[in-house]
Amino acid sequence: MNAPKAARTDAMSKKKRTKRSGHPGRVNHLSLVGKPSSADTALQLRFHAWFRKHAAEYDEHPDAEAVRALTALLFETAAVRGLSLAHPTIDVLDTVLGLIADDEELFELEAAALDVLTHYLDFLHDVDVWAGSDEEFETSMNFLVAMLDTLEDDEPETILDDLLDGLRDLPDVPVADQLAALDEMTPIAAVDKLLAWIGTSKPVTSTGALRLGDIEPVAALLGVRAVGKRGAPMSLPEKPGADRREVAAKPREVGSMWDVSELNRWWAALEETGIIEITPTRLRRGPRADDWESTHQSVALDIRIDVLGLYLTAWAGSSIEAIPKLATHALVQNLAQFSAAVSPQVHSEMSSNAIMEQMIAASPSGGVLDLARFAGELSQSAMRHFETMRMLSAEPSPDGSDRFVVAEAARPAFAHGIRRFRNSFGPVPTDAPPLDSPHPPGTVLRLKIALLESKPAVWRRVTVPADATFADLHHIIQAVFGWQNSHLHQFFEGDDWYSPEVIITDLRFQDTYEEEIEDEAAVAIGVFFEEPGDEVNYQYDFGDDWRHVIRLERIEPEGTDAGPHCIDGRGRAPLDDSFGVHGWAEKVRISQDPADPDHEDIREWLGLAPGEVLDPKHFDVAEADAALTPLRRALRR
Repeated sequence: MNAPKAARTDAMSKKKRTKRSGHPGRVNHLSLVGKPSSADTALQLRFHAWFRKHAAEYDEHPDAEAVRALTALLFETAAVRGLSLAHPTIDVLDTVLGLIADDEELFELEAAALDVLTHYLDFLHDVDVWAGSDEEFETSMNFLVAMLDTLEDDEPETILDDLLDGLRDLPDVPVADQLAALDEMTPIAAVDKLLAWIGTSKPVTSTGALRLGDIEPVAALLGVRAVGKRGAPMSLPEKPGADRREVAAKPREVGSMWDVSELNRWWAALEETGIIEITPTRLRRGPRADDWESTHQSVALDIRIDVLGLYLTAWAGSSIEAIPKLATHALVQNLAQFSAAVSPQVHSEMSSNAIMEQMIAASPSGGVLDLARFAGELSQSAMRHFETMRMLSAEPSPDGSDRFVVAEAARPAFAHGIRRFRNSFGPVPTDAPPLDSPHPPGTVLRLKIALLESKPAVWRRVTVPADATFADLHHIIQAVFGWQNSHLHQFFEGDDWYSPEVIITDLRFQDTYEEEIEDEAAVAIGVFFEEPGDEVNYQYDFGDDWRHVIRLERIEPEGTDAGPHCIDGRGRAPLDDSFGVHGWAEKVRISQDPADPDHEDIREWLGLAPGEVLDPKHFDVAEADAALTPLRRALRR
């Protein structure tokens, strides 16, 4: 890996390091004693010597003695939480900087701390004592650069700048009042009930999910009506603007807890904070469950803020991860809506919808207006969800519409959550186009996607814009086959399924590969599908090993609806985790053979009603095309 120091130094020398207010109402965390280990102390001494030697290489650098003092403070701050800066991963950095930003006396040092930490990471890399991977190093450094980005003190130029700047002027809120406000929120209040339900432990599936029978009582803790049912179809994303009262009128039948977005995002926040712990077979109280129940108010508040920040990030970040084309728009729309709810005094004359329209109007031109609007609608949908979760309320605004507003006592916690959400995605993504398609703009491709070795045959025929990315195509395949997107996947050319030369996949999973991979969100499918007959392979779930061949059948006539659309197909797609095409065929056979000893168990696993027969040849083209509706909105030019 090439050291990024030189390029970064030029960029960072232009930044203004300015005072950043902390989060009022928090306690002095550093009144708790944190003592670094002797190894950490030795590492500090090495860093000080290195810095004195290399300081001249930086266009701007702090005084060496100031660096020594601040480095000691950073190590002591990490030790407060039992952490070490010997291996400063993004989680360690976020925790340490969060403690400083939240401290009533130290928040003014945040910019200086960021400056020192960038030098410190350069030191770890330069002397070859970085303990992690190259990717971890880049992630940590990108996180620090993104943090520095948020501390620029230029005059606000956009409504988003105004709203973000408003987060710095929050009133002081006593810790007890913050706790009371947070405990009124459903995702926070439900944690005590979940811990009581867990007791000593509860069984989980091999994938770490709740058993089907446990989905209903746990989802109910969040006020969500969902019933686990074997073989239930994957839930479609909620349509922006949908009436949640209508959605909640009857329980959802789901084949997995991962289909319940309210539940799985809450679950992920609890697991990441250590409130719950999942072993291969059991669900238990996690190492920080005692912190949640602590009578020490500052400890209890800290972990609630951690959960809130992760919940906001998981919910609002889902559209960024699921549909890469939306990344820029979803990020800024969510930042604007969150900040507006926490700072109702900023642009107080504007409703949430008016703010959304302003953000759309400020979006880059070039045919992406619909993407900006779709991202705005998704953001509004997330805010409505937070309203149902009692995390905020809709208040009348002067323009006759409503503005979402967070209760005053909860605003410091939300401000922290916004900061975490912003920094979790690194620098704001750009609208750089994917690797250019050789086809003229507006070209539509007809693809046939066939599941190999399936008997009877299972295939789908779809029309897709040539400039859609492979990330888009992945989600199209998942939708029309009914897969649950719960396993790894990859695209590649050629017949070698075990060692393909070029792999196109999600960069989030690059650590699982020894080979270099291409970012599926940055490559247009038209690059590989140039002429009829061109083929690309798609492999999903490397355990069950679902192998698909995607063939370009024709380039559609000019003026064809870009879609994507599913226009034909054959055969019912197997369910996830059914042990491949042969395992699926065996389950179908057993479900139709009352004499088989596993007949009833398999029928229950498939979710078949009494008397119902599974037809492996069944295919409903209208149902498959309807599953693409959310993607049509996102890909519309």
